[in-house]
Amino acid sequence: MVSNAVTDLKKDISVISGTALMLNIVIGAGALVLPGLAFKLVGDAAIYSWAACAVIAIPLLLVFVIMGRRYPDAGGVSHFVQRAFGYRAYVMASLIFLGAVLFGLPSIALTGGHYLASYIEAPPSMLGLVLLMVATAINFLPTSAATKVTTVIASGILLILICAVVIGLYGLDWANLGSKFAAPLDLHPATLFMPFMMLFFAFTGWEVAAGISEEFRTPDKDFPRAMFCSFLIVCALYFMMAFVVQANPKMSSHETAFVTIVQNRLGDFGGVIISISAALIILANLTAAVWAVSRMVFSLGREGVLPIKLQVRDSGSPVSSIVITTSALSFAVLLNWSGLLELEKMLALSGQNFLILYGAAALALVRLTHRVKEKLVAFVALFVVAIMLVVSGQTLIYPGVLALLGWLVAGHRSLQQGA
Repeated sequence: MVSNAVTDLKKDISVISGTALMLNIVIGAGALVLPGLAFKLVGDAAIYSWAACAVIAIPLLLVFVIMGRRYPDAGGVSHFVQRAFGYRAYVMASLIFLGAVLFGLPSIALTGGHYLASYIEAPPSMLGLVLLMVATAINFLPTSAATKVTTVIASGILLILICAVVIGLYGLDWANLGSKFAAPLDLHPATLFMPFMMLFFAFTGWEVAAGISEEFRTPDKDFPRAMFCSFLIVCALYFMMAFVVQANPKMSSHETAFVTIVQNRLGDFGGVIISISAALIILANLTAAVWAVSRMVFSLGREGVLPIKLQVRDSGSPVSSIVITTSALSFAVLLNWSGLLELEKMLALSGQNFLILYGAAALALVRLTHRVKEKLVAFVALFVVAIMLVVSGQTLIYPGVLALLGWLVAGHRSLQQGA
């Protein structure tokens, strides 16, 4: 049953289900690819690059922990910005966020489609659409049921990746293992940070997870715990996977390092298992991300920014928001299918917007907090974002246009309300 009058989301998320949702958002197919690519770039220093990224990600994570527990809302980052800088900034941040996921999530679906296309004779774009539709179907389940499904999926993914690690550890030459890792004192900063931009995006996703903060049973306690639990699990998993890749003998393809490692142990069957695992990981990514993004769309409708009719089922799922979210994402996949939008371009556009949102959340924390330690965390996060934006070399035209559009939309709505 659907209720049109409901403008609040059900608070059904616990620490465990929240941790599972965040793991599904953060852990992507890159977990199977990035360890090999990092090793290809910096060799025996790769595992230290992973450690450096994890440390640098901490202040960014802390920004969302502080803001999410203090201001839990489906608007996520945009709500934080509104609390600090007002309605115009809220609309601007919201459009930048939607501009990020409009290309980011379809690129994830397309990646899954390419994995599946290795064994299924069908266009990768079509298979990506199928993954997106399955993720949408899960989101239409009652909130309590959907959280159970995502918990099961997250548990399955962790089990698969841990099994891949265990398989990789089997048969290692432990006696000569030390020769495969650089001595910490011999590390050069330029080498250490060479793969930083690539690896850092393995530690993003918590900015999207901020949008589910409103649905925690006790946001001030459970949301931070879920954030920290998911971060620790992600760091441990990435570190183990990087260790396995670095400790194994030289491989023919670093891009598919785990496919090679598992195939060496289990034969061709191992390659099939890894490919299916990648598709499952991506399905989990899409399910959790559609959940979080649809809540942002819901928040925009509740604030009157988007002219949508709020429809929340008694079971807790925001129907209209999920439909709008999936429709927009499907359109981007179709643009790629038609050849009008390349996957690399989609990733680049999405990545720069998310970086800007990290900076916006940190600026909001600077404005809202009076605690010196929290301000210090925010300034460190701002420094990280500024460096990454400079190093990435991306043009800011796309987020600039979205910000300008948000400014105009907010101004028009303010004039209407004033009249």
